[in-house]
Amino acid sequence: MPLASTFPLRPMIPASDVQSPKLQTKWTTAIFAGGLILTDNADSLIVNPKASITGATRRAISLPPSATTVFLRMKYDVGVTVSVNPVVNLFAFDGDPNNADPVGFMALSPNGPGGTSITIEANPDLDATDGTHHYGAYASTRVSALFGHSHLLIGVQTAAAASVGSFASASLEIKIY
Repeated sequence: MPLASTFPLRPMIPASDVQSPKLQTKWTTAIFAGGLILTDNADSLIVNPKASITGATRRAISLPPSATTVFLRMKYDVGVTVSVNPVVNLFAFDGDPNNADPVGFMALSPNGPGGTSITIEANPDLDATDGTHHYGAYASTRVSALFGHSHLLIGVQTAAAASVGSFASASLEIKIY
């Protein structure tokens, strides 16, 4: 009986060389208009997110499994002069955010060495604009800092304030890579 045809063997690719496809999401609103002027813990680090982050302007974001980085930026009206940039805290969790007890354990995500808060910078002189809104330079955090959880919730530690105009219609947008 003749032997089956032979096929060239391809070398195995080490698992460390296999790259999962990276998903780039579009800019998505994480804190809706008016939410950046409301604090979730009176200008202090948020320590109990389930009790503190309750406003209708906040929403949980589902993280894609291949995500590596979360970018955050503020969208605010042209004509606003910033006196206080907002400071936010990121919390990662698993579970159904629509459940009555949606999150169980929530982990405060570090931002760089020893830091847990992210200042969202606004500079009307340098920020991109579409003529109606400015889009602040983005801040970023590594998804590895989210401890492998599937969802993200952002709370406001320090509210945005303006010396000219208002942040009443400002929102916080995120993009996930």
